[in-house]
Amino acid sequence: MSYNVSLEHTVVRINGHECEGWAAVADALQFPDNQLANYIIGPDGTKSVSSTAFRGGEVVFKFLANSPSTQFFFQQLSRILRGTVVEFSGTVTNTQTGASVRLERGHMQMSPMGQTLGNDTAPAREYTIHFESILPNYDGVKTTRRPAMA
Repeated sequence: MSYNVSLEHTVVRINGHECEGWAAVADALQFPDNQLANYIIGPDGTKSVSSTAFRGGEVVFKFLANSPSTQFFFQQLSRILRGTVVEFSGTVTNTQTGASVRLERGHMQMSPMGQTLGNDTAPAREYTIHFESILPNYDGVKTTRRPAMA
């Protein structure tokens, strides 16, 4: 049995809002790659490793121009611009594989300031939220192996 690793089978909740209307791009939900440690190797070959303490990073959300989630994130932007402190938290859960990610203590770092318009399809709206903590949980993930060779 194979599993579908896609947004179609993934539930994303941010501050109680269930995200929907994802953009038709390969990276509609994008997580960072973090450098967890640095190392140095001394002249005698001894290695010393130090944790960077980076546990979070930027998560990018891309939605269709007419998505309910575009409306939600524009509303959060309006609140921020009026001086409200909005802290973001949420979860990402793939219902087929069982993979999940917890997002904590985020702030909106980048946002469009309105809808781009023209004589073609309105482009996707992209929001970047920097989270202090991104905690993936793959403990119960179901994966598939290639068939054994006969």
